[in-house]
Amino acid sequence: MRHLLLPVICFFFVSFVSAQENQRNMTLEECVEMATASSLQAFRAKNLYLSNYWAFRTYKAGRLPTISFQFSPLQYTNSITQRYDYIENIDVFRQETVLSTLITILRGKMLSMSVLRYRLSTGESGKDRLIWRKATCKLP
Repeated sequence: MRHLLLPVICFFFVSFVSAQENQRNMTLEECVEMATASSLQAFRAKNLYLSNYWAFRTYKAGRLPTISFQFSPLQYTNSITQRYDYIENIDVFRQETVLSTLITILRGKMLSMSVLRYRLSTGESGKDRLIWRKATCKLP
């Protein structure tokens, strides 16, 4: 038992001496900085602050005016239509080619929709026509 007691005492003595060498003097500010850097509450408070900060930034960004532009692909239709000619009292069949698209613009709370149609009528009295319809409404 005595031969085990001597190494244990030497071990504690060496560790006590080495612990004395690792000591350093700190100021109050350094102690506070070290405590806040390793504090769980400080870490939680910082992350909570950053979370609320970005939530507010997202809220502010959502309130900014926006513009959205949508354009549907062109639609091409080639068909034969039946029209009634009231002068000659007969049904007339004409070939029509229609090229159309839909344009939607959303600016803040204003919605503007435009339909652009180009009708190419081929027939005896057929004329080319460009039709532009626009509708604007205010969103609630």
